[in-house]
Formats: sequence, C-alpha cells, structure tokens
Amino acid sequence: MKTLAVLLLALLVGAATPTRAQDPNAENPVMHSFGAIGAQAVFCNYMAIAELADLHGKQVYEKTKVVQLANMYVGLTTAAKESLSDLVDSGKLNSGDDAAVKEMIIINDLLISTAKGIITYVETPSSETQAVYEKNRQKSWKAISKFLGIE
Repeated sequence: MKTLAVLLLALLVGAATPTRAQDPNAENPVMHSFGAIGAQAVFCNYMAIAELADLHGKQVYEKTKVVQLANMYVGLTTAAKESLSDLVDSGKLNSGDDAAVKEMIIINDLLISTAKGIITYVETPSSETQAVYEKNRQKSWKAISKFLGIE
C-alpha cells in the first residue's frame, strides 16, 4: 500500500493542475477557492484513510485506534457531505459549480464507504471484508482522479 501511496503522489505532482482549482479566469473567486480546497480535502482524506489501512496492516496501530480514527474520518466526511448537500439545495450555485459540488458529494460518499470498510475489516477480518474495502478504495480513487483531472 505504501508503494501505491508514493505512486499516487507522484501522479498527482506530475499531473496537470486541475482546472477547476486553478482557473485564473474563474468568475467567482469564492468558488474558485472552494474548488481548490475541496480538491485538496478529498485527496488528503483519501490518502489518510489509505495510510490508516497501511498502519493497521503493518501492526503500527492497535485495532481500537484504527477504529477510532476511521470513525473520525467518517464523521468529518459526513459533515462535509451534508454541508455540500445544503449548498446544492440552496439553489445559489451556477450550473458548473452545482455539478462540481455534486461530484464532491459523490466522492465524499465513497470516502465514507472506504473508511467504514476499514472499520468492518478491522473488526471482522476476512477476505470478504478486505475485498469490500478494496473495492470502495478503488471507486474512491477513480472518482477523485477524474475530479482532479489526473486520470
């Protein structure tokens, strides 16, 4: 997993900067900044969850610590998702921003599933629970890489 993290970081650094976060001609500087912070948040959350899985796999963290931290990721990501949903429901976004925020909601849902997958695997280790975590992790990365423009 550590090799995967390094590879993903190298891809991110070497990839073109996401246009949503870096468009100098952005109409709305607030949404421009929001996009940059949102991109950072989903990427960092993904990496943190993956690192948590690595730390568990290497037996650096005990089961209780892994579950505690994964639950924190679930809670923070759920709060972010709910806030994003409220923003969409407000009707105050233009169509492009609305689509981007909806994409972030989907990514946050996937990240929640990924963090919950860690919890399930740690509490009930099996090839099945590991496969569910891995499937959610891959779905999360696919959505994040598309969002960041680093497919």
